[in-house]
Amino acid sequence: MYNSNYSFNIPHITKAVKWIIVVNVFVFIITLFSGYIEFIHIFGLIPARIIHYFTIWQMITYMFLHANLLHLVLNMLMLWFFGCGLEAIWGSKRFLKYYFLTGIGAGICSIITSFDSFVPIIGASGAIFGILVAYALVFPETVVFVFFVFPVKIKYAVLIFGAINLFGAFNNTGSNIAYFAHIGGGLTGYLYLKREKLLYEVYNYYISLKNKRHEQKKIENQNLNKKTDEILDKISKHGMDSLTKKEKKILYKKSKLS
Repeated sequence: MYNSNYSFNIPHITKAVKWIIVVNVFVFIITLFSGYIEFIHIFGLIPARIIHYFTIWQMITYMFLHANLLHLVLNMLMLWFFGCGLEAIWGSKRFLKYYFLTGIGAGICSIITSFDSFVPIIGASGAIFGILVAYALVFPETVVFVFFVFPVKIKYAVLIFGAINLFGAFNNTGSNIAYFAHIGGGLTGYLYLKREKLLYEVYNYYISLKNKRHEQKKIENQNLNKKTDEILDKISKHGMDSLTKKEKKILYKKSKLS
């Protein structure tokens, strides 16, 4: 993980983020001219349809659909503000993998919590929340303005947003906000990055252990060579009969390694 301590600045747009925004805008324009309701029912995430009719493509396509212009703009701004910093240090390939993983995780969480629902779930918000969680882990000290007013470190801001979504999820009174998708995206991102960090630490431990064993073996070989040379000198001076059982074992061991 990386640590940084600075105030948030709007970043230059990166390649993957740019293309995600372009595709989202393009799809939004298409929905305006192609029968919005039908389009949403085919490509939005509908839990009951996925379970009963295995419309698995919806796990991806729902991330590129938005209810209105404000929904689209807010999600794309969040992606731009926070996604570019991650892509800059991760690279486009890793960033895209993470983005789609958290989006799919958000979809799975929505299905689990409303598996019999025929109400379409749309938007990139789940993946965006995953991006926020990653940003908080990578740049925890960055100061952002919550609700554009209150300066808060991102690591605390994400906890605040998480609490709001949990409250909304369990006190939902007909809101059209997919709280469980947000929670699922954030949770998926957190578990993935923690698992990745754990695997990285295990790998480093394995490499250090392997290097340590290699170094020990190298020292043992050097000691064996030194003892062998001493024994050979002894043989040249006093003959084989002068060797002890221990010295003969050393010679035998050296011959097996040669």
